[in-house]
Amino acid sequence: MLLFNMSVFSQTLSGTVKDEAGAGVEGATVQLAVAGKSTTTDVSGNWQFELSSSVRFQRVQNSSFSAALQNGQLAITIHEPNLHVKVSLYQLDGTFIEYVTDKKLPSGNHTINPIKPSLSQKIVLIKADIGGTVTYFKLPVIAGVAGYTGSVSKGDSRTPRSIAKMSAVVDTIKVTKSGFQTTVKTIESYTSGPHDIILKKAGVSYRLPPPSYCNAWDYVPNCIPGDPNSACGGVCATINACSESQVSKPGAAVTFICPRFMLHSPEMIQAALDDGNEEYLYAVVGHDADGGYIDGDEVSTCGECYQMIYAWPSPDNERQVQLNPDNVSNPASAVPIPKPIIAQSFNTAATRNTFDIYMGGGGFGAHNGCGPGLGATSTSGQYLYEAYPEEGGHSGGVKPISHWSECKNQYQWVTDSSLSSEKCQDKVTATCNKITHADPKITEYARRSCIEANQAKSLHHANWSVYVRRVECPEAITRVTGLKLRDQGLPKVDGLITAEQAAKDASFWKKGSNGKMYETTTMEDCCRPSCAAADWVEKKGLPADPDYRVFYSCDRAGVPITRPEE
Repeated sequence: MLLFNMSVFSQTLSGTVKDEAGAGVEGATVQLAVAGKSTTTDVSGNWQFELSSSVRFQRVQNSSFSAALQNGQLAITIHEPNLHVKVSLYQLDGTFIEYVTDKKLPSGNHTINPIKPSLSQKIVLIKADIGGTVTYFKLPVIAGVAGYTGSVSKGDSRTPRSIAKMSAVVDTIKVTKSGFQTTVKTIESYTSGPHDIILKKAGVSYRLPPPSYCNAWDYVPNCIPGDPNSACGGVCATINACSESQVSKPGAAVTFICPRFMLHSPEMIQAALDDGNEEYLYAVVGHDADGGYIDGDEVSTCGECYQMIYAWPSPDNERQVQLNPDNVSNPASAVPIPKPIIAQSFNTAATRNTFDIYMGGGGFGAHNGCGPGLGATSTSGQYLYEAYPEEGGHSGGVKPISHWSECKNQYQWVTDSSLSSEKCQDKVTATCNKITHADPKITEYARRSCIEANQAKSLHHANWSVYVRRVECPEAITRVTGLKLRDQGLPKVDGLITAEQAAKDASFWKKGSNGKMYETTTMEDCCRPSCAAADWVEKKGLPADPDYRVFYSCDRAGVPITRPEE
């Protein structure tokens, strides 16, 4: 039985969840991050919690261990020979910050300092998983130092007033519901309220006007360069930042890929939810037509969608991800199989037998429009990011399974535990956090994509063998990318399909034209996609929507170039 330091009498915390029109929202999930409680709203949007008068979560114990927070340190006493202890930090809204430790501890007393000097001023949650028992501790942090609510020691520069201010927030109310944006609200007391929380409709942010017609061609039809009376005012071309310049295309706009297409971007995540495909991740991929196989008689794959079910690490991983060491003919993986992906083809000049997933730090190909001083240069002289890690370049990108000893075991294999280790994930986070864009929002997109793709639970930054079939594109992904093909009589995505099911399903391709399974690869060169030009869509005979006819191009600020509102 767990024992918490809390008083015996209770109090009620309550409120109502409403939409923007003021109507109650039924079935919304309301969570208290620190107290670890959850409920759902009734038909009128009302909710409430019965709580003790003081929820501190400062001590927990059972027959196997005891743990307490003492002066900013996590003190753990282990009563058994070995217990696995995994400690990590989260923001109050549940957002992951970083790992602290992940290893087995022998019996005895242990002290863990969860706070690193780089951690900025905030209140954090310490998640301690000790022998399978998960406990949360709340801790104020002041410039990388653990704060506390007791008296101030002699010589301590922090004043009681500043510490009290840091400790004012006691919990965070988090409200979620499909179709709405997640909303969080901090509270200073469990006796406050009632709290009215407004949920805004989700899915609006990625829906834009169609891509600009004048940027939808390599060379605009019926345009005469410099003639303001011709199509597009005489500006007849668009510059791909990686491979073209205003010398060859004077007056044209310099364009890049749009960060909103990136794996794990908020737009892609929300689109999957809106399509009812939350079991999948949405992505864009480079893929050339594998004629006679998965792509039939198509000569261009632009705008086509593919359902990819991950099976096992590709044999081309070159001992990067450990297979079963006792039976190499059994392709079992030593890391979890990643979440399946629904992807739309956005780029050509890839390969016929692979699907090249766009992600933060995914690795360059022939071009580099991401950051200066990293080998291949941008012909336009412009780069999408202000700063970019050297590891993000021509060696597969920020890919710890390829090169980093910190992420491998003693036999130089990558396993679940080696990839999840503190040393490995610290280096992943530090390297990915070198990606910097002028817009902090896009910086966050790229860093999150880079970090998430290198987690043991979601190792998409590796080469995997996949079962694949071509499917009709779900509606929302096309509104993120800008390209919507008309229905082609292809299967529709209908729920989650496992690798075992895909292996038996005749609609999934088991091998490509090279006689092997299709595989995933990764990339981020930041160049304008070839499928942002109708030359690769309509001129190749693909039946595109007359408005949403190409992928969006983005300017250096990461803003999609759209048709002006009428």
